[in-house]
Amino acid sequence: MTHIGAPYGPAHLATPIRAGGVPSSALARPFSRRSRALRLARSLAADALGRLAQQVDRLTTALDPEPARLSLQPTTSAPPTPSTRSPTRSPTRSTPATDSTPATDSTPHTESAPVLEVHVVTPSRPPTPERTVGAPPPPDNALPNHGPPPPPDAPPLPAMAQVIHLRQRIEPQIAVLRAHAGWEQAEDPVEALHQLRVATRRLRAFVDAFTPMLGHKRARRLRKRLRTVTRGVGPLRECDVLLHGLRAAHGPAEPLLRAALEHVITKTEAERHHLAKAARKAVAGVDVHALADALDDQLDRICGRMLRLDDRLAMQTWTLLEPQVRRTFDEIPQPQVAEEVDALHEVRTRAKRLRYALELFKPILGDAYRPLRKPAKRIQRTLGDHHDTSLLVERLRQRREELADQGLHTLAEGLRPLEEQLLDRQRASHQQALPALTVLVHDRYVGIAQDHLGIERPAFEPSAESAVEDLMQAPVESSASSPEESPTDP
Repeated sequence: MTHIGAPYGPAHLATPIRAGGVPSSALARPFSRRSRALRLARSLAADALGRLAQQVDRLTTALDPEPARLSLQPTTSAPPTPSTRSPTRSPTRSTPATDSTPATDSTPHTESAPVLEVHVVTPSRPPTPERTVGAPPPPDNALPNHGPPPPPDAPPLPAMAQVIHLRQRIEPQIAVLRAHAGWEQAEDPVEALHQLRVATRRLRAFVDAFTPMLGHKRARRLRKRLRTVTRGVGPLRECDVLLHGLRAAHGPAEPLLRAALEHVITKTEAERHHLAKAARKAVAGVDVHALADALDDQLDRICGRMLRLDDRLAMQTWTLLEPQVRRTFDEIPQPQVAEEVDALHEVRTRAKRLRYALELFKPILGDAYRPLRKPAKRIQRTLGDHHDTSLLVERLRQRREELADQGLHTLAEGLRPLEEQLLDRQRASHQQALPALTVLVHDRYVGIAQDHLGIERPAFEPSAESAVEDLMQAPVESSASSPEESPTDP
């Protein structure tokens, strides 16, 4: 039975509608969703204001213990003139008196009535004694007392610092995703494509790390769309790296090597034309702007939840970070020589993924952040140069065999000296990565992270610690000829 004339609101929706058989909860769903959002916003604002109030109280208690005092003293002086400011109300004015009619006031006033005045009494400080030029300073007990020493810096709010850092890391990547979806229209299409690929990888690391907060189903949808963009532009990016290396070697080369490299460059450019079509098609299959909006919404949601963690922030951080550490070291390859290109590339990919995850939690990790991130970053840079060099060697070897099959043996032999130089460079990159590969150990990463976060941890061997000290002192040599390690590459 329906209620005719009942007000349309929460009380009405709470009453079942028997006539149509439609439960009132179906009608109230949009309102409940909005109310939940409002309640969440109010709770977040209340938490933030509460923390700020605690900071203000902490600073206020450390100020001068003798604040200004208010003294209320009654006097019998006349009321103040209109030009002076007084906290008392002036009496009501009456009609001026004439000779024939006596003056009457609505409020009687006498000159002896006491008036309440406010006097602000500030604490006096002893004067600073005058000093003669060249005279020795007075003793410590003779120095004027200007109150207590300044209070120490207030402890930062870990949750607020983490939220600010997370936004600074993720929001620029979302902006790059929006701006470089049409990388071919950019001023530098090659660099725009590179930034787009890096942004999708960093955003995938963000989704992977915060999957428990996002929910597995929502995280899987976001990860799938990001992976589509990453894999769609990946072959085109590798072709750009090849062209950069070939053109860099073409400039100072001898005439014979230059002629041979022109054949390789021409064929690689034709291959890039086809890869650009495939990349364009892959990116067009994803609504990039809708994906960016979804990531923005989920970033707001995660930041709101992290602001409410407070004392549980350290434990929650390890809960989010531990799966990424375990995924990095689960059946990780153990390459021994520079020729194991695929295994070294797999190690580099895992180290890069771990680095991106660690960078999301920099404020919480604190002093443990650098020893955890340093080996991963070094592996990414050194093995990145190793991978790019391996691609060049493979392309030159393939093209040299094709030229030999076509009967162009002179051009084929002209590529051999460059191939030998690149093999030496490949071995040198592998040697530079060895110190970081030595300390890329699961127990070490778990130990350092849990020790800083205050979580009980297993002990790890001191040999790994000594290797870390050697790693911190050894400089990292970056190759200027590889665009993969450009200053903009994180």
